[in-house]
Amino acid sequence: PDINYGNVTEGSLQYSIYQGKHYGLPLAMTIPVFIYRRDLFEKAGIDKVPVTWDEYVAAAKKLHSSDVAGNTLCLGGQDAHMSGDWMTRVMGMTKLAPTDDGCFNDANEPVFNSEGQGEHAIERLKEVLQYCPQGVSGFDYPEGQSAIGQGTAAMIISWSDALSGIESGPHAGKFGYAVAPTEKFQQSMIGGWTVVLNAASKKQAEGYKFLAWLADGGYKYFSEAGETSICYKPDLENPEMIKKIPGLHVFEDFKTRGTQPIAIPPYRLTNAVEVQRAIYEEVLAGVTGRKTPKTAMVDAVDRAAKLVKG
Repeated sequence: PDINYGNVTEGSLQYSIYQGKHYGLPLAMTIPVFIYRRDLFEKAGIDKVPVTWDEYVAAAKKLHSSDVAGNTLCLGGQDAHMSGDWMTRVMGMTKLAPTDDGCFNDANEPVFNSEGQGEHAIERLKEVLQYCPQGVSGFDYPEGQSAIGQGTAAMIISWSDALSGIESGPHAGKFGYAVAPTEKFQQSMIGGWTVVLNAASKKQAEGYKFLAWLADGGYKYFSEAGETSICYKPDLENPEMIKKIPGLHVFEDFKTRGTQPIAIPPYRLTNAVEVQRAIYEEVLAGVTGRKTPKTAMVDAVDRAAKLVKG
């Protein structure tokens, strides 16, 4: 049978395509989500959801109090800070193609500061650091989720899979969901996990049939417990599913703002975790003031380039 790729969310297929050919399907997808407390926005007189980083900074300042921080970052997590905090800022600063990741080009050369965007993203993070909860230097995904879910922070931007439990907390029903603000271009990272056919398998035909079944509706079984893989288009267009999973409202922003899905960095590298660690350490040094943003980016580019070359 033919595989119905039309049922699969745009942007989620890029990790199963090699040299123009499909080798699998996405199993689950994740995207950066901007989550905010609607009740606190109303109380503070903020009647517009921030769509630029200037508006986000202004909202964080207005929302910040001794009881509730204006926003939170996740400085203590390698992936949470490098991709969830910093790359969400980098993403909209230069024009990217869907298969670009904003971090490295096709030759695996660092481009995350090619126009000073990496530096500027650090400066953007420094602007809101003062409006974060105490202890933010140790926050990883769980602490960030707890801060927004338990009400000690009014806003967060992080990956959807890391924030899935907040509607089970004491402030359920009070959250708003949007695509992350941007600097200039409407672009958002798309990450996730992929299932591919094994070239060495003796049952490739059965594997192919499984992929065809998945794309033809098998994805719907992900929603039996009120969940979704976000890969199945009909889920994103189903009002009942959106009611169960309010975070799906983000995809409405994709349509209205014309958001372009972009690859997650650094997806082309076999030593991606090691490279990400080097970049994370330099970004963190810039955000916390141990280095200037400029020096942090010079060092990050140098370290990343050396790691890629091996």
